[in-house]
Amino acid sequence: MPRTEEKQRPALELRCGGVHIIVQRISPWTVAVIALAFVATAGSRLATSFTSHLAAWVASH
Repeated sequence: MPRTEEKQRPALELRCGGVHIIVQRISPWTVAVIALAFVATAGSRLATSFTSHLAAWVASH
């Protein structure tokens, strides 16, 4: 019995004007790198915000 190929849905599809980008598969390590970069950036911004608020509080007391 021959195996039929099913059409796979793309993992990511971006459309902007005339530009159409399709990504068929995203590897787990790519997701991990993007998540790590997001967490590092958010953590850095959170630490900066906390430090500036803490410094303002210390200066006011």
